[in-house]
Amino acid sequence: MTFRPTKLFKNALAVAERTYGKRSGTHRFIVEGRDYPIPETLPPDAAGNITICFANEARTDYDRLRFQLSHEAIHVICGGFKRQCLVFEEGLATHFSLTQSTSDYASRAEATLPRMFANALSAFRKLNPSPEKIRQIRATILIDHLTPTLLERYFGSSPELALVLCDRVSARDADRLNG
Repeated sequence: MTFRPTKLFKNALAVAERTYGKRSGTHRFIVEGRDYPIPETLPPDAAGNITICFANEARTDYDRLRFQLSHEAIHVICGGFKRQCLVFEEGLATHFSLTQSTSDYASRAEATLPRMFANALSAFRKLNPSPEKIRQIRATILIDHLTPTLLERYFGSSPELALVLCDRVSARDADRLNG
């Protein structure tokens, strides 16, 4: 059975925007599978289109496809469009994708997360930010511009955790696959 990836993505994006605030851009979306195991949101092209890529192997697995597209929806609302996003953004994206999954799938997916995503999720959970606080900070700054000082002020983060959350994730495919 195949599913409608564009519809799944738009549904995930609508939930993400209701939860964490509207995206800052008005880009159009191209949602497409690719023969590559790493889902990714590509920066806007010259025409202003954002391409949301999912792994073709997820095309017939509803839970996996929804997980991947929900994750990418967060990268779209954060608007930085950088492969080396902040740990905060990657943790938020992983957290959101798990919350959009069934509990059974979320448990299985979390248990098999590559280290990079598991570490980002762990740091994000330590911060324990409410959706309201995330909306507030997103209303003032792009997530990609977060600083340790802002995390301490808005979320009451410890200086050590704030530094971790403002670090950038790896751009290496090996870290994204199994790191």
